[in-house]
Amino acid sequence: METLNELAAALALAQGEIVTIQKDSDNPYFKSKYASLPAVREAVREAFARHGLSVVQIPEVDAGRICLHTLLLHSSGQQLNCGTLSAEVDLANPQKMGSCLTYFR
Repeated sequence: METLNELAAALALAQGEIVTIQKDSDNPYFKSKYASLPAVREAVREAFARHGLSVVQIPEVDAGRICLHTLLLHSSGQQLNCGTLSAEVDLANPQKMGSCLTYFR
């Protein structure tokens, strides 16, 4: 099993600094509010940077499906694979591919 002690310690410190993220967007279909991706990124940016953390998302096409791999990285070189999301989408339609990746993020 991969050692994640430095990454885990840094993540615990960063999470202790991150305050509640404001819900800045509306979902008219469900009549609810949610925190947008830019709001989430901004809320964690400084704490992650201070503790050597970053998130990388890698899109790819595999077996006719659009995929998005997500990794949590630490400056020590340790990383946590957060999984891969995939879906069937019309690969000839960049708009649909982009919408799918945005939804995954």
